[in-house]
Amino acid sequence: MAIITKFTTVEYGQNSELSQLSEGDCSRYDARKLPVVKDLNCVVYEMKRILGHSQNIDEAAFFGKYGRLLEIAKIEVLNPAIKALINFWDPDYRCFSFGNVDLCPTIEEYGMLTEFPKHLHRVYFPLRNDKVIPELSKLLKIPHLSRFLEKNGSGLRWKFLEVELEKKKEQYGSMLERDRLIALGIYGLVLFPSLIGVISLEAAAAFVEYENTHVNPTTAILAETFLTLNHFRKTGKGAVRCCTQLLYIWMVSHVETKKPIFNNFWWFNQKPLKIMEEEEWGILGDQGWMKKLQELPSSNFSWKAPWVKSVDVIVSCGQKCWVPLIGITGYVSYALALVIRQLGGIQHIPRTVGLAEFSGFFKDQSAREVLETIKQDWSQLTLIQKESERLRDPSSSEGYEKWRNLTSMPASKKPCSGDGPSRIEEGSLKRKKVSNEEDLMKQLERLQIELGKSKGDKAALERMMMEGEKSRVFLNEQLESRDAKIVMLELQLSKGKAVIEESEKERGRLIFDCMQSSSELEALKADFDGYRENVEYNQDKFLHVQAQLLDRIEKYEELNKKYMMIESQLAELQEFERKGKEEEVFKADLAAKKVEIRTLKLKFDKEREKVKQLTKRLEVSEKHKEQINTNNNTLNRNNMLLIEKMAKVDEQMDEAAIHARIIRANARRVGRDIFRYRQSLAETNAFFEKIENRGLAFLPVARDMDEEED
Repeated sequence: MAIITKFTTVEYGQNSELSQLSEGDCSRYDARKLPVVKDLNCVVYEMKRILGHSQNIDEAAFFGKYGRLLEIAKIEVLNPAIKALINFWDPDYRCFSFGNVDLCPTIEEYGMLTEFPKHLHRVYFPLRNDKVIPELSKLLKIPHLSRFLEKNGSGLRWKFLEVELEKKKEQYGSMLERDRLIALGIYGLVLFPSLIGVISLEAAAAFVEYENTHVNPTTAILAETFLTLNHFRKTGKGAVRCCTQLLYIWMVSHVETKKPIFNNFWWFNQKPLKIMEEEEWGILGDQGWMKKLQELPSSNFSWKAPWVKSVDVIVSCGQKCWVPLIGITGYVSYALALVIRQLGGIQHIPRTVGLAEFSGFFKDQSAREVLETIKQDWSQLTLIQKESERLRDPSSSEGYEKWRNLTSMPASKKPCSGDGPSRIEEGSLKRKKVSNEEDLMKQLERLQIELGKSKGDKAALERMMMEGEKSRVFLNEQLESRDAKIVMLELQLSKGKAVIEESEKERGRLIFDCMQSSSELEALKADFDGYRENVEYNQDKFLHVQAQLLDRIEKYEELNKKYMMIESQLAELQEFERKGKEEEVFKADLAAKKVEIRTLKLKFDKEREKVKQLTKRLEVSEKHKEQINTNNNTLNRNNMLLIEKMAKVDEQMDEAAIHARIIRANARRVGRDIFRYRQSLAETNAFFEKIENRGLAFLPVARDMDEEED
């Protein structure tokens, strides 16, 4: 539970002005070097395809869980308006500057627009990407969800998820998963768009985090908006990867406050986010919207949009004098103290030291440490109490008007932090350009008096805080225990619903599984018989080839022995030839032996080739035998599974046989009753015949009785 400190706008403004005098402003970038936004690519998916799936859902239940997601998806954005708006963005102060008017989307305003039901003043903390797909698969009940990933693993294809959504429509009891799929599509394609038709893993992580922990994604939406605006303002081009629908309705409702569609204070509750675009908005174009926004300070402008309610607003976290935000791709800061008039407060000089430097993306190695510091800062919140309803025209202090006029032209400024009078005097000269030394001394004396008063007020407030700390801790503990009980009850309720849905599905699948298992058993039996025939044929073939190989090896050994004997005889004949004894006889024998040796060599070569071929065939047959063994193993496993299935089917068939015996016994009882009834009818007919044979006097009475029986 976060520790919350509350101030009024006057108290916070006075402390802010005194602190700003000693701290100075944040460093500024030269606005003349910022490019004009020319190329704008809004990543917008065809929302009709998503909204087409939401026609038959329970909108009240969907709103109770996901706020105004469906209505946000229905907003049509004018790209020229967004393109013109970006040119007025100040990347250092994180606000839109229209002359002397500063505006900025805030957590509270986006929270009113989205109306997510849980924890507005709670920072979003991203989930690790390797945990997203398993968690999402559990929520959507889609096994092997990773097969829908892009080749580079960056996200999920929505067209594949649409197929699963169509299947969920046809399944009974899958309403929860269907709503979750629609909400996931709006998360990935509207709130956190990346590529057209792709739901990034970061957007899916934000959805999983909301489903599991109910963390409001408003801070993440606002962070991605600021990061995108900073990138566009510094580069002048790119793809708008933030929720342009919320930015558009926020801008139009501030700029066009005097239009009839916004005049009714209850418009937001009666017709939420449904703006009827006037024709002049569509034909303005880039230059028309630029001119419209440039003339904003002199137009009929109202700081507060009609739908803005008086609420507590967060102005700083922990040791930081502004609000750090965590998005799905990076972190950024924004200072609500710059635009406090939007929520009905009195505008004072804001504290902005270090504001411009606090920004980064998760690709950096130091991002994880920064996230931990942000998480710690959000455990200590400073809020400004909501103003009374009578405060309709926000005002500003005298010091703010001077500061705003001097800082309207951005320049490179470095924060100065000194405690001595000389440092304060030097900083004030740089900011306010006071040339008269006496005026400066008077101003310093007045500020010192105000500083002493504020210190006394601060000490009194600290005493009050110490006295109320015990009660606050006790109340916080009670709230935490109640929140834990609510979460446990919600989990138990969801588990009970899931068990009921599963039991209903299982009841419907029982007969289908029985029929399917029997058909699968017959098919597997046929496959098994075919495999067994192949195995027997291959085994016979292997034995035949093995026998042929052994015969060939024996012949090869015999030929080899003959060849060795002939070579020895040839050597002897050569010796006799050298000696010259019986020359002619030996020559003839030698020639005959040579011919015989050549023929034997040819036979030997042929047999060697045959042996090589047979060895190759033997190797092939051995591989085939190994494959046959693996097939046999798989068949054995399948047989075991089939035997288990058959055992289950036999159990079910036994139960069915028992029911059939009961029905047969009942049928036999009914048959016996029918037989008795027919026997009694036959006896009655015989009795009637006897009566008719006795005489005609009894015939009418018998016929009447017969008709009554019929």
